Amino acid sequence: MNARPSLVLLFGFCGNLFTEKLLWGLFVDFRQRMHGIPRNLKVLGIDLQEIAAEQLPNFIDQRADAGKVNRSLTGWNEFVKTFTYRNIGGEHRRPDSAKFGRLCQEVRRWMAEHQDGQVQIYFALPHTAMPPTLKLFADAGMDFRSYADQTSLLLEKPSAIDLETLQTTKRLSTRIGMKLDRVRQIEHWRFKPGFNQMIHVLYGNTTLNEAFHRPFVKRIILRVSEMIGSNGREYHGVGVDSFLNHMMFFFGLALGNPLDEGPERVNNMITHRLARHVFDPNPEQTEEENLRLEQELYQRINARGCYGVCHEDRGGSDQAIPTAMIVQLVAQSNRLFGTPVVLIHQKNGPTKTTQLEVDFQKGDRWEYVADGYSCFGTREWRFSQYLQGLRPEGHGSLPFVLSGGESIPPEHQDGYPALVTAFLDGKLDLFMPLEFQEIGIRIVMPWLQQLDATSRDERVWFHRGSDAFRGFDWSKGQQLWLPRAA
Repeated sequence: MNARPSLVLLFGFCGNLFTEKLLWGLFVDFRQRMHGIPRNLKVLGIDLQEIAAEQLPNFIDQRADAGKVNRSLTGWNEFVKTFTYRNIGGEHRRPDSAKFGRLCQEVRRWMAEHQDGQVQIYFALPHTAMPPTLKLFADAGMDFRSYADQTSLLLEKPSAIDLETLQTTKRLSTRIGMKLDRVRQIEHWRFKPGFNQMIHVLYGNTTLNEAFHRPFVKRIILRVSEMIGSNGREYHGVGVDSFLNHMMFFFGLALGNPLDEGPERVNNMITHRLARHVFDPNPEQTEEENLRLEQELYQRINARGCYGVCHEDRGGSDQAIPTAMIVQLVAQSNRLFGTPVVLIHQKNGPTKTTQLEVDFQKGDRWEYVADGYSCFGTREWRFSQYLQGLRPEGHGSLPFVLSGGESIPPEHQDGYPALVTAFLDGKLDLFMPLEFQEIGIRIVMPWLQQLDATSRDERVWFHRGSDAFRGFDWSKGQQLWLPRAA
C-alpha cells in the first residue's frame, strides 16, 4: 500500500462534532507518525450515524454552552473536513435515500479529483450496521473496484456475528468492488485495554489541549482522560464506551495491514521487532563479544535517557494484543524521535506463559521478575543482568519508569511511594504508573514528541485518585504533578 495517499475517505459511525473532529484528527496524526504521511493530505471523514447529545454526558461539561463547544473546535479542520449525514443506515435507522445519493455524488467527485494520487478508503462500522450500510452503497451503484487494494473494511466483534450477517457482509463487499482479504476484524475484549494505553501514552492530556489551541477545550479533554479507561458501559455510560470503540477502530485502521494477520502473527512480529531493535545477538560472534556489545548499548541508553515500559501481565490471552501494541508504540517512538526504547516486562505472582513471554525469553534477552512490583521497594533488584550497575538507590540510571496499575496487591504497594520519593528527590526524571485495568489511566504521559530534558518534570498531569498512593505526603509533590502552565 502506498504510504503517502493524497486522499483518505473514512466511513464510520461517530457523531457529535466533538468526537468526530477528534477522531479524524487523531487518525491523521497517528498515520503520519507511523507511516510518514504528510500533514497536508486531504482527509474526508464521513459520519454515517448521529450519536445524540444525551448519549455523551461524560464528554461535554453540562454547564457549557453547546455552541461554545462547537465553535471552540473549529480550528481543528485545517486539514480535516467532516461531512455528517444523519440517519443513514445502521441499527433502528430508516435510510435517507436522497441524502445518501448526494453523499455518493460527493464521493465520486472526490475520487475523480484524485485520480492521479493515492486514494485510501476505510469503513469502520458495527457489525449489525455493516450489511444495511454496504447495501446502500451497492444500490446507489458505488463501485470501489479501481481502489480495491486501498479499500479496507474493519468489522467489529466478529465473534458476535451470526453466519447470515457475515455472509451478507462479504457478498455486499464484493458487490461494491472490495477484496475479501481487505475485510479485517477486531474484538473489543482483546483490543480495548491496549488502545486505552496507547492513546494516552501517545496522546497525553497536554497533547490534546495544545492540538486544539483552545483554552475552553482543556476541561473537556481532562474529563475524557480521566474516564476513558472504562472497559464497559456500566461504569461511565454509553458515551465513554462508544468513544473508545470508535477511537479503537480508527487507530486499528491507521496501523495498516498487520491487523488482518491474526493475533499470534501480530504479537510475534511486533515483539521480535522490538527485540531486534534493542539487541539482537550476532551468532557469528562469541558470547563474550555479544555481552560486551549489549552492555555498550545500555550504557548509551543510560547516557541519553530511555522510555521504559513496565506493565502487569496476568498471563491471559486477552493481554497479547494490547501488549504487542504498546511494544510497537514504544519502538516507533525511537524511530520517530531518536529515543532509545527499553521494555521491562513485569509479572505479579504465578501466571500462565504468554506468547510475548516466550518471544522475549528466546535468546535469553529478558529476565522476568516474579515479584515485579517490589523491585523499586524493599525486595531484590532483578534487572542487573541487563542494566549493569543499576541498584534501587541508583534510580537515575533509568530516567523513564512506567509501572503497573491499580491491581497491585497491598503487600507490594511499598514500591510505589519509593518511586515517587525517588522522583521528588531528583533520582528519577519521570514516574508514571499505567495500567491495563478497567478503572483507567491514572497518570497521563505528555506528548512524546515534546518531551525533552528541560520540560519532562513540568509536563506531567497526575490523577490523585489512585489507591496506590494512600498515605503519601502530597505537599511535597503537588506542584510537580500539575500540567505545565499555558
